[in-house]
Amino acid sequence: MEIIEIRDSNASVSSIKNNNIRWNIYSKKMFKFFLIVYSVGIALLIYGIFNFNEFSRKSYSKFEFKTQIIQTNNYYSNWHISESIGIVMLFIAFVQSINYYNQKKIFFKNANDISIKLLETSNEILIKIDNEFVKYYSPDLNIEIKWKLISKYSIYNNHLLLYLDEGKQSILVIDKSLISLEEYNYLLAIINKKRVIKIN
Repeated sequence: MEIIEIRDSNASVSSIKNNNIRWNIYSKKMFKFFLIVYSVGIALLIYGIFNFNEFSRKSYSKFEFKTQIIQTNNYYSNWHISESIGIVMLFIAFVQSINYYNQKKIFFKNANDISIKLLETSNEILIKIDNEFVKYYSPDLNIEIKWKLISKYSIYNNHLLLYLDEGKQSILVIDKSLISLEEYNYLLAIINKKRVIKIN
């Protein structure tokens, strides 16, 4: 077997499903980001509040110069570094949350537009895979991807995902139900030969 041909004759429905998979993968990464940034930001803010006096102090100085006595009182700000960093991190997380929401709306609008275009045309997508290239053919897009541009792969809900090195949602989704067991094993053999890294 030299070439694997994967033909999807219900591409309109599949494109919606595949884009849902792409977004779910991206959402998991963003969830980790939000969890870390919000947690650290809140922790630093709480630390600053409960250690209010630790970084706050008042100093008293008295100098005698001939017949004059100079007295100074110095007050140090309670607003210290941990509170500042905490608030900055929470602000960044808030801004990214808004960006994430806007990205989601744009992403699924584009996904719906693609699905409609497929339905209005041949409603078919063809993927050809050999030792040199992964080739993708649709009514609006024909691309050839060299294996060296594919850095990782994973298995997700009976789909094989090939991750390209460019773009956060640059994932080629292959439905395992569209290929035979022999073809699937051959595809895995190519992936292993090209030293594509498996991720969870």
